[in-house]
Amino acid sequence: MKSNSALEVIVAEKLYNELHGALPDMSSRRRADIALMVINTLSRMSVIDLLNFNNSMVNYITLPNLSQQSILLRLNSMFTDLKVG
Repeated sequence: MKSNSALEVIVAEKLYNELHGALPDMSSRRRADIALMVINTLSRMSVIDLLNFNNSMVNYITLPNLSQQSILLRLNSMFTDLKVG
């Protein structure tokens, strides 16, 4: 069961702030829309899910392009599961 505790929201916002630099160049409005979606989605994750997400993002940023695609698919699946569930 997903919870929405204040701690998880704070962790989600901190994680988003750490990853913000990885967003591509785009309009500030688009970045704000993405930020809101990311924070809302991450705030629905458990602390364990946040840790897994963070590890996946670290792997995504540091691995070669071929490996990045598989991690991106996994992250996309994680977001889809949370938005649907």
